[in-house]
Amino acid sequence: MIICLKRWEKVENWQTYFHETSFNTMDAKGRIAIPVRFREAVRRCNGQLIVTAMDQALNAYPPEVWANIEARVEALNTTTAEMRRFRRQFIGRAVVCKTDKQSRILISPSLRDYAGLQKEIAIVGQLSHFQIWSRDRYEVDSELAEQDVLTPELSAQISELRL
Repeated sequence: MIICLKRWEKVENWQTYFHETSFNTMDAKGRIAIPVRFREAVRRCNGQLIVTAMDQALNAYPPEVWANIEARVEALNTTTAEMRRFRRQFIGRAVVCKTDKQSRILISPSLRDYAGLQKEIAIVGQLSHFQIWSRDRYEVDSELAEQDVLTPELSAQISELRL
């Protein structure tokens, strides 16, 4: 417990992390309002996010987190066709999104298509970034997650976390 407290003491403001899930709507132009509880963290990065696609959802990263990811991806061994495809798709789909005065970001049509975004969406905090899901896909993924925790492999990994 003391280790955990010391770790959190080093964090300037815990709100710079993205927590919780919000359900929202995307407007006809493809704009999504950033949840109020995420806005301070987004404001700290000058209203910029890098949005890319993975796992049938979108991932929105602050620039400093994205820079770290780019460096790790750049260092990957790209001798296999699968890794080259992953790199091409993950990095190649990335788009810089700037928030407008109403704290909304515009999602490109290609990213909307990839994630199956229509009107109803889920915005899911992932600590260093957040995900944007179609509401329907998120509900299916949530059901799968409930089943996953019952598997011996995942159950063992979770118990190691001592939650």
